[in-house]
Amino acid sequence: MLIYALSRDTNKLEHIDSVPNGLKCNCFCSGCNDALVAKNNCSSSRSNHFSHYSKDENRNCLMTQLHLAAQHHFLNAEYITLPEVSFLYKDEFLTNKAINLKVLSAQLETKMDRYYADVTIETEIGTIAIEVCVTHKNEHDKTAYYQQNKIASIEYDLSSYLSKDIDEAIKDLNEYAVESTWLYEWCRDELIQNHNVFLAKEKVRIHQKRQRSAKLSMTKLMFHKRITLPDLTQYFKHKIGGTQYSENVSVFTQKEIQLTEVFEVASTQKYSLLKGNLNKHIIWIAFLLERNQIPDDIAKLSGSVIIQTPPINENEQATWSWLKYPRLARRIEHTKKQFINRCKLKKQLKRNVSWFLLNTDNLYKKDYQIWSNWMKKNKLSSQVYPKLSYVLRYKKEYSCLWMFNSWHILTLSYLTEIIDSKPQNSIISYRDIFDDLAQRIDLHEDFLILEQNLADFVIKDDDKSLIIRENIIEEALLPFRELMQILCLHDGCKRINPLMPSLSLGN
Repeated sequence: MLIYALSRDTNKLEHIDSVPNGLKCNCFCSGCNDALVAKNNCSSSRSNHFSHYSKDENRNCLMTQLHLAAQHHFLNAEYITLPEVSFLYKDEFLTNKAINLKVLSAQLETKMDRYYADVTIETEIGTIAIEVCVTHKNEHDKTAYYQQNKIASIEYDLSSYLSKDIDEAIKDLNEYAVESTWLYEWCRDELIQNHNVFLAKEKVRIHQKRQRSAKLSMTKLMFHKRITLPDLTQYFKHKIGGTQYSENVSVFTQKEIQLTEVFEVASTQKYSLLKGNLNKHIIWIAFLLERNQIPDDIAKLSGSVIIQTPPINENEQATWSWLKYPRLARRIEHTKKQFINRCKLKKQLKRNVSWFLLNTDNLYKKDYQIWSNWMKKNKLSSQVYPKLSYVLRYKKEYSCLWMFNSWHILTLSYLTEIIDSKPQNSIISYRDIFDDLAQRIDLHEDFLILEQNLADFVIKDDDKSLIIRENIIEEALLPFRELMQILCLHDGCKRINPLMPSLSLGN
């Protein structure tokens, strides 16, 4: 329903209640250019409105009415409230609160180069270009023009009002409740300039603080002649067949040493440098004053070099690291050989697990009769050929039990017997359970050497359950844990109910 239209006499926007009735209103629809008939004597059941004289009202007519109403709102406004400004610059949000300004003048469809602004208003802070969005956002090129020419500009989004009464849109425009977006913020340049001045002052302050801190640390170091050498880790990669292995390996562990002599060599705007002697060996100690930048003088030093790097922010501590470490070269080579050996052992572990899983049928043939006898002995089955209960069928594969080199059902059954032999509700160590199980079933010949070399280096949980005794048992107990027969804790488990009865087919 149209309640706003343009006058042919003045080209101004007129409200239905402000014009003569019928065609005497001399108004037209800017959406389709059809003459409009003012119906401003409607009964109480229908609101006053404009109707088209020779055409049907369509969506475009309503869209144009909404756009025009918004334009004329700003054209006739005495004051305008500019919304809050907030934008990201150099990892900081720069903001300015909303301000209310007197409108000195306003103009519709102002030409700017090859573009037209919906409305421009003059204020005490300069020209503000206003764009009204009804169906389409402001064109990218036009927005870029505003930004490149630093023209303060803002877009009001009225797209959600197309299905609403236009008076609601006018009300929200008057109350500045319509969603808006800055295309180019009126105070952007000033905020950036002020922030850059602040950053420059901060840079000087932080640099001076770092100089003071470095000087204090140097003074203490030269007095006590003690320095803590930092950790050193190396990233190694090695490929065996189609498998790529990688590790971050510790080569040197943090260690405090006593120097025989230490003195200052240089102090610049970028670093301070000490030279230390340790039993005729030289170690350079550099205090950097800037992050992510190694000065050329420091990079060219020969021998061992450690550097102190300033923290990212003032709430953190400076960090020490090795820049050069020639005396650790042999240790690095030895550590790399150990890593390659671990890669070979990991490959062997993978082969052993694969063999175990692929040979389930053979292990079944080897151990089924032993298990059958065990079931009868413990009165869990009277059948000649006992079948598997639900808990024994809970998982199809138990890669975590590869080291026992037996049918996993037999291993699980022995496991339940061991746990049931312990007092109820007492904590049973996973390691003790493993050791008891190893007394019944011989361990694979590779397990001990693999455990010795790999246990300290596995990270993933899936890998831990293949080599670490505690993880092996905890993984194997999963079915009993799910059935609430056992409570698994960090370093052991508690038996809530007997486990062996669950192996009977009736359970």
